[in-house]
Amino acid sequence: RRGAQRAERVRRGSLKDGGNALDAAMAGAFVLGITEPPMCGIGGDCFALVSPAGSEEVLAFNGSGRAVAGADPQALRDRGLDAVPLTDPLAVTVPGAVDGFFRMNALWGRKGMDAILAPAISYFETGVAMAPRVTSDYAGLTDKLKGAAASHFLPWGRAPKPGDRLTLPGQAEVLRRVNAGIPDDLKRRDVYGDVGKRGFSVKVLGGAEGRPILLPESERAWCEELSQRYVDHVRAGGYDVVGDVEDLLPRDSAFAPDEQEVSEEQVAQVAVDALTTMVSRQLTTHRTRKDRAAAEAAERARRGWRGRVRRLLGAGVSR
Repeated sequence: RRGAQRAERVRRGSLKDGGNALDAAMAGAFVLGITEPPMCGIGGDCFALVSPAGSEEVLAFNGSGRAVAGADPQALRDRGLDAVPLTDPLAVTVPGAVDGFFRMNALWGRKGMDAILAPAISYFETGVAMAPRVTSDYAGLTDKLKGAAASHFLPWGRAPKPGDRLTLPGQAEVLRRVNAGIPDDLKRRDVYGDVGKRGFSVKVLGGAEGRPILLPESERAWCEELSQRYVDHVRAGGYDVVGDVEDLLPRDSAFAPDEQEVSEEQVAQVAVDALTTMVSRQLTTHRTRKDRAAAEAAERARRGWRGRVRRLLGAGVSR
């Protein structure tokens, strides 16, 4: 397959440029997001088997995300569903592949993420011709792509034909901004935890352009119902609550009278800020843990040498 061949060339190039096997695999994986978009992309999950250099161990890395915190199984049942639909927004997990790639790079990578991402960014911007197998994969998905998804992945206004050229400049910009938004000292291997939604939802979503992004009035019913369910649970659980539990219920000011106009640039920036925040915090947490572990190991070694010296001195005295 042409897409796999192009990714393989990128992998070989990464190795020639001094990268290790993990760097090469990641560089090729990002390229598959443009060569085989129906099958691969930065918005999914990632899984890997990694054998660190100098070790016989094979580690299974789970780079899948969790369900969004606001997901409600009962809301799905009320829609007559017994499983999460693959094409529903609720099927999206966080933080997913982006977090997984950065975490693996921090643990075992040799090259920086800027070098690993460079080939994919170039292909996203210049585009690639769709291979016959890829257009076949597209066939069953065309009618499911709506709105922004269709504008990005169906720029021809129809299903692609072999040879049609696809560019994804939006994804190139996301990769570039995420990498640029992470401090240099957090991009490398001695770095990476979990970040809750509150860390970026309040700061990013709640403060976009100095105003919060409110829910439209049409969403009031389910929001109030879910909030009331939480309040009832807290009351029934006998929790010691500081303040008024009623504050958990949404106020009228939480809703906009109608749908708010949000530009694609705003949406893209919110996504980039969220990803950058998650990755940066996880890198910081990992670096802190790693530094602590190194300090503890050094202290154990120091104590061990002291004990050996004491034993040797004791043996000398006894003789």
